[in-house]
Amino acid sequence: MEKVTVRPTYHKSIINGLKLVGWIIFNRLMALPVFISYLVSKHPGPVVQISVATVSILLGVFSLWVLSRSYQRNLAASNPGRFQTDVSITTKNALTWIIVISIAVIYIVGRAIIESKISISNPNGQMTNTIYNSYPVAFFFLLNFFGPVGEELTIRGLFFAYFLKSNTRLNQIIVLILSSVLFMLLHGSFIGPAALYYLASGLFLGGIYLVTRNLQYSIFVHIVFNLAAAVLGI
Repeated sequence: MEKVTVRPTYHKSIINGLKLVGWIIFNRLMALPVFISYLVSKHPGPVVQISVATVSILLGVFSLWVLSRSYQRNLAASNPGRFQTDVSITTKNALTWIIVISIAVIYIVGRAIIESKISISNPNGQMTNTIYNSYPVAFFFLLNFFGPVGEELTIRGLFFAYFLKSNTRLNQIIVLILSSVLFMLLHGSFIGPAALYYLASGLFLGGIYLVTRNLQYSIFVHIVFNLAAAVLGI
């Protein structure tokens, strides 16, 4: 009788974890031109500003295209969560959009109230503000569009695609918590009010993705969060 060799079930999770790390690093590369330019010159002129912004935007578009393709391929290969990849605003999902937007507004107002009482700033945010002041055009697009979309594609989209192996409630909760902790750590927060904020934000965005089964909603809310932070200073 032929002996059947059973491969460890955890080996694929390790491989997927390494893939995810690679995608996260790849996603961060779009900010490299700004950081390098900042190290060279903290007070750039208009020509440098425009050049860095152009390179950053082109690199951002390319990065999101690659990440989106990878996300779609992974869902096509295995999609126990029955996630959808369509991007649309129609009469069929109008109510979902209204609810998501309303919840996002409530969340932003809540954060503004909380931050008026307790500071949730962190060193990562302070460094971001410093670079933003030097390269406002490039960093505006990175922080308020390319960054949020890239993070949703990796921390939510690819993370769930790699590790949500069944559609059970327990598996969903575990993956949601782990992705939220990763979101917190990637924002340079490990303890204190800032860590709690990013953990709560990760749970909120991941919850939206799980409930709606479509990444477009969490991407939209993430962009709104970052725009609110930039415009309202929260």
